Amino acid sequence: FPIKCCYGILIGAVVPFLFSSFTIGATAKGALEMVNEVRRQFKADPKILEGKSKPDYDKCIDISTKNALRKMVLPTFVTMASPILVGLVFGPTALGGMLLGGTCTAALLASFFSFGGALWDNTKKSIEDIGFWVKGTPIHTAAVVGDTIGDPLKDVAGPSLTIFMKLTNMTALLIAPLLLTLTPLIQIP
Repeated sequence: FPIKCCYGILIGAVVPFLFSSFTIGATAKGALEMVNEVRRQFKADPKILEGKSKPDYDKCIDISTKNALRKMVLPTFVTMASPILVGLVFGPTALGGMLLGGTCTAALLASFFSFGGALWDNTKKSIEDIGFWVKGTPIHTAAVVGDTIGDPLKDVAGPSLTIFMKLTNMTALLIAPLLLTLTPLIQIP
């Protein structure tokens, strides 16, 4: 087994975790900005809570749109730059290993995030349906925490990893002719 392929597999196994941390962090920051805006609107116009005045929906939509575009630049950059850097620095063998490690890790991680997130998200609903909770109890607190964590996992991190897999492989396919041309020049022991 070539050592460069092992380098690629290890790098590929790490990149999905890095990508997921960026997407979850971006979601958390965007949600915090939205919460602050809603609180600001409630404080500025108390009639919103009474239903006598309408909130500024456009401002909230603007925050969501800007966050969705701005905060996803770094994860996209990591997704596209990692195969290019691995291919140029270590060569095509390492790039193949990176695709193998990245795709396997991302597929497992996406399944974990989607199923685990849905499980955590639905736990609170199940506890509420059977009437097994009282606000402030440890069970209710744990269910709320699970609901809070589960939503970004199942709605953001899991689905975005499928896009990560596609984009990483497409980037590798696009740079393959360049790598095959440069391979004689890249002879790293």
